[in-house]
Amino acid sequence: MRISFCDTTLRDGEQAPGISFHLHERQIIARMLDELGVDVLEIGIPAMGKQEQAELRKILTIPKRAQVCTWNRARKEDIDASIASAATSVHISIPISQDMAALKFRQGLSKALDMLYSTLDYACGKDLRVSVGFEDASRANPFLMAQVAANLSQWPVQRIRFADTIGILTPTDTTQQISLLSQASTIPIEFHGHNDFGLAVANSLAALESGASWVSTTVFGLGERAGNASMETVAIAARQLLGMQVDLNSLLFVKLAQTVAAFAKRAIPLDQPVIGPAVFMHESGIHVDATLKQPGCYEAIDPSTVGQKRAIVYGRHSGRHSVSHLLESNGEPCDNSVIEPLLVAIQEAARERKSFLSSEDVWTLYHNRIQRG
Repeated sequence: MRISFCDTTLRDGEQAPGISFHLHERQIIARMLDELGVDVLEIGIPAMGKQEQAELRKILTIPKRAQVCTWNRARKEDIDASIASAATSVHISIPISQDMAALKFRQGLSKALDMLYSTLDYACGKDLRVSVGFEDASRANPFLMAQVAANLSQWPVQRIRFADTIGILTPTDTTQQISLLSQASTIPIEFHGHNDFGLAVANSLAALESGASWVSTTVFGLGERAGNASMETVAIAARQLLGMQVDLNSLLFVKLAQTVAAFAKRAIPLDQPVIGPAVFMHESGIHVDATLKQPGCYEAIDPSTVGQKRAIVYGRHSGRHSVSHLLESNGEPCDNSVIEPLLVAIQEAARERKSFLSSEDVWTLYHNRIQRG
């Protein structure tokens, strides 16, 4: 099964506190996402105002391959704002849980549904491509939601987004919810997971196994609160663990993530799956020994497939094999009279720095403390 990706870095990702991309940054990100191969780019909210609409018009001209959509409430004025932005594809969102609908609408869910159906009539009458989002779906009545999904077949809805808005689902919950929803409607299901309990990726995979064919993700999981499902992790896990077809160019993951991180002024965690700077580093002596013999022993992902490189680093847990390999690779003697004092020097330096040492750092220690005595 082929998995389709809706990237919402430029909408939901930018809703993270303190994130504000300049127009040229949004254009660069849109171009890179298009080159990566995402199917849909969700680029912003036209109802924010005329400046946003002007910027969206410029972003819309960039993608060569991906469909570009805007995010809208179920209001005709939001659709008019999207049309003013030159959008031809709109995502229309309503709260589908009783509690959130009551909070946002005086008449509760019935009012939300009336507005959705009316807005769908209006948008389709304008020849716009439409998708529908169920906000707070994880707290909704699943049978009522399934009935609404079945009703949507009256319109040319491209997909239905199930949003775990506050990230409260488990993979078991997700399986049950998505199975029911996908059985109720022939419209493709998109899963949009938040990461409040660290389960956004796991829930996205469970959704894909249960009938969803689309996932909504952001670059390295950027988003509100604890973030969204990380595009890179979902893509690689779906490809390698589930055996699904993922057409994203994974060689571009790191460059894209570094670009978004720089624009967002957010550091990529060292241990961020797939793209983190340290996820293909090996320090422990036992691990290094095995990795030098067979990299797959301690690597589930081939770093070359995701634009990364394997690295041996040195620190408190380094062993003789790490040091002897470095010395031998550079034609230096590697008997105990060299290895033992060099290991001690490495461990002392790592303790002092509270960090690992690179090969270059070790060479400096070797020349300064071993060769010179």
